[in-house]
Amino acid sequence: MKENVLREFFAELPHFLLQLCAQKYAELCYYTYDCTIARKNTAIDLHFTFSPYEFRHLAGLHRLEHDRLRSNSERVFKDILSCKLTLADLRQAHNWSTESEKILSRLEALSQLDTLMDEFLLLYGFSGEKLAAQTPPLRTKIDADYLIKYQLPSGITFFFSVKQKDGYCGRSLFINNELDYSRGQTKFTLLEKTKTNLRTGEQILLYRRSTYQK
Repeated sequence: MKENVLREFFAELPHFLLQLCAQKYAELCYYTYDCTIARKNTAIDLHFTFSPYEFRHLAGLHRLEHDRLRSNSERVFKDILSCKLTLADLRQAHNWSTESEKILSRLEALSQLDTLMDEFLLLYGFSGEKLAAQTPPLRTKIDADYLIKYQLPSGITFFFSVKQKDGYCGRSLFINNELDYSRGQTKFTLLEKTKTNLRTGEQILLYRRSTYQK
């Protein structure tokens, strides 16, 4: 029953979903998010950035065995934006039949990453070791520093980020209504969140906890 529902859901996804994701992600690359979080009276500032390099991994395209995906990440992103690489092309991957549900689920989440970043309130420090120590254990190869958990219309979405030179960038993103990747993780309190338009310099206050004072 569950597999039939998933097939029906994915069958209704538009054939241009890959291009839609790329276009929305390209726009997101012109924004940064600054968050102040706290735990045990210690405040931490986080700076989230987005770049074309991360798109392939966030979309799950690294899972596919396809000659067109052997180019560098920026080239793949440009080819998708220019419609030189489409969802129809990806369906020709040798392992599409085994990976398609995971890929399409990630694309569904990626198409709404801007909404997730604007509206999320739940943020955790992330440790794969803590996750594996839970009962029952949940094991993952994801190497990340922070985890954002958000309820999208299509399901509970997990966005993992890792520290890079210029801030925190996306490591993995997917929808999963069965496994909770926040189990056993260190939960932080979100104090403030702002969004900056890199083209205009405009800053938008998205959230401030009522008790928070700088």
